[in-house]
Amino acid sequence: MTNRFHAHDIALEWAAALGPALRRIAQRDPNLGRQMRRAVASVPLNLAEGACRAGKDRMHHYRIAAGSAAEAQSGLRLALGWGHLEAGELGSAEALADRLRAMLWRLTQPGGEGPCSFTCPCTVDRVPCTVGRVPGSVFRSRVPWPSTVVRG
Repeated sequence: MTNRFHAHDIALEWAAALGPALRRIAQRDPNLGRQMRRAVASVPLNLAEGACRAGKDRMHHYRIAAGSAAEAQSGLRLALGWGHLEAGELGSAEALADRLRAMLWRLTQPGGEGPCSFTCPCTVDRVPCTVGRVPGSVFRSRVPWPSTVVRG
């Protein structure tokens, strides 16, 4: 069974659900469209990167993801207010955004990371998890470890 990082999965779903709205915004306001596309892409990218980091560095990436999600939501409100979008065009993206914001809030609170639940591509099979807080938890990686690294 593959461990999943649910916030990352929801962020990817949210980004996909926003695809049509982002294309429409880009047609009507290219600058806003580019900025929103970067903000939306930043959320799952920073969640994935943060999952492979430890300590304050991990939290930093989760905070960037939360800020980017807020930026994207603000851009959507601007697009709605300026008439670039109709409220019905957002579809499932609104519900996903609410769920994602709740997950990001939890991840950015002290102690909110919980146990590791992400198969990080920068880890090795059967190596004890050093980024989670659960003693004895183990990552299962799909990416082979570089042969130059000595494992003990």
